[in-house]
Amino acid sequence: GATCRFDGTALGVLTNVGPDSGALSITIDGGAPMRVDLSDRWCYYWRSTIVVLASGLERGVHKAEIRVLDEAPDRSVLKRPITDANYLDHPHLSITPKLWLMWFVAIGA
Repeated sequence: GATCRFDGTALGVLTNVGPDSGALSITIDGGAPMRVDLSDRWCYYWRSTIVVLASGLERGVHKAEIRVLDEAPDRSVLKRPITDANYLDHPHLSITPKLWLMWFVAIGA
């Protein structure tokens, strides 16, 4: 997992999403865990995007704890079948769901 302290009213991540994108469990300031699915209908290929993890927080400093859930990605939401040659040639790449974390993005600081 990862821990991030941030000053703002919302938190997101700049990440790559694709066929191996699963779901995250997010806890803000020790509160109840929230589920964030990284898969969407466009995850039949990899792309960079910003995913909002939490919003509507009180202005101030917060602590986020992020964990990748050990669940297979929900490919039923895909717009079309996966056609990425790298993925099809290396199916072992999708065994474990991943979070390709590039940057945390704090909003409303």
